[in-house]
Amino acid sequence: LGPLGRVLVFEVDKNLNLTSWNAECEAVFGRRAEEVVGGPLHIAVPLKSRNNDELRSAVEAALAGAATTLELFSTRVDGAPAVVVATSMKGGKGVQVYAIDTTPQHTA
Repeated sequence: LGPLGRVLVFEVDKNLNLTSWNAECEAVFGRRAEEVVGGPLHIAVPLKSRNNDELRSAVEAALAGAATTLELFSTRVDGAPAVVVATSMKGGKGVQVYAIDTTPQHTA
C-alpha cells in the first residue's frame, strides 16, 4: 500500500471494454483479471448511476487527448462499497485509468 492507499491501474477501449486490470484492482473490487478482461467495465466496476455518464464522458475526453479526474462510487463483488478517485488519459490501445482507493475515507 502506498501512503494514499492502493493504486489501481486498468485500461479500457473506446467501448468501455477492459483490456487490462492490475492486482490492486483485483484487491479493491474482488474480481480477478481472468474474469473481467475483455468484458465491459460496468461488470467489473458496477457504478452508481450518476457515474455512468461521467465515466463515458471522461473516456471520450481522454481519447481526444484530455486527462480527466473523477470519483467513482462502486461495490465490491461481496457487496461492500468501493470508492476510487480515478484519472484517465489516452494511452496504449485506449484509455488508461490510474486510481487511488479512497474507500477507507468514505467508510470511516
